[in-house]
Amino acid sequence: MSKVKRMKTAELRANLTEALNRILYADEQLILCRRNKELAALVSIEDYKLLQALKEAEKSYEAKIVYRNQDSGNRESIQLKDVVTVFPVDGE
Repeated sequence: MSKVKRMKTAELRANLTEALNRILYADEQLILCRRNKELAALVSIEDYKLLQALKEAEKSYEAKIVYRNQDSGNRESIQLKDVVTVFPVDGE
């Protein structure tokens, strides 16, 4: 399981190589912050691909729910854990 660390944007600018090595070799995810506000995340390509696959699975699942319920006017909400259960992702 990846470790999540916070890093200031100024620190990232000064230590980009170290930050990339932490992501690639120490299995870390970095949350970039400026003035204590979270701005972005740096993750490995594997984590990025998994996130993209989950987003696509979620869109597909939502489309099926909307299609299934369009006659009744119902719109169900879903949680991401339900999408992963229906559309397992193998992480490529």
